[in-house]
Amino acid sequence: MEALDVRDLTHRAIVDWTAQRKLKDDKGAYITATDLLNRALVLAPDNPLALRVMAVVNLCDCVDAWSTNVDEQLAIGMGALEKYLRYDPQDPFMLILKSHYFALRGRHEESLLIADAVLKRDPDLDAAVEVKAYDLLKLGRPQEALAAVNVLTNRDRGNALAAAIHYELARYESAAQYARKALSRMERQQLGNPRLGAVSLTLVAAEARLGREARAKAALAEFNASVPGVHTISAIKKWMHPAADLASNESLFNGLRLAGIGD
Repeated sequence: MEALDVRDLTHRAIVDWTAQRKLKDDKGAYITATDLLNRALVLAPDNPLALRVMAVVNLCDCVDAWSTNVDEQLAIGMGALEKYLRYDPQDPFMLILKSHYFALRGRHEESLLIADAVLKRDPDLDAAVEVKAYDLLKLGRPQEALAAVNVLTNRDRGNALAAAIHYELARYESAAQYARKALSRMERQQLGNPRLGAVSLTLVAAEARLGREARAKAALAEFNASVPGVHTISAIKKWMHPAADLASNESLFNGLRLAGIGD
């Protein structure tokens, strides 16, 4: 009976979390799911499915959008993930979740090792290719990152990351194209996100580098509409998440200066 209770609580957490996220209620989805999962884990602290879902819920990108203490959610998620990996150490999805966590914490060498290990077993796993391309960009290896991200763009994925990599390689036309494609598929909440929404700035800088002043100004106006009150380079640096694709990239900031943004 206990196992049935745990299963039901966990499945209810999955269903409710998915449904509330579709309604754009990420915070409500998190609160509902974690309440159910905590109840399940009280009954069975090592239940693999409950641990798996607890890790996913807490390490999801969606937490960034609302949490005032992301580190707390990440710690909960990593604790559950590590316990789950003791049960199934070769689970590719969970390994990439761990790789993604390392990548967003700036531990790119560790993240890349995991991604490469997963890709040896499953070369077509898009999530592993994406985190590998991101790590290579952050490690100052943009040509290798380009080869990886091309796998994704050939499948019409990874456009924001492709925009950053092309910008880093001074391929401004393609950077602008990928940035526009990424932005066309993003929701308003994502546009204002300091990590995901930073692709707006890639577009502004790429258009400015191409000498297309009107397009750069239009892209900047779109950014300002999504992120009000951020009008200077110093404000942008404070706003951008450290894990944004081109965070701390002086070439990006110089491009923004060309667009007329003051320091």
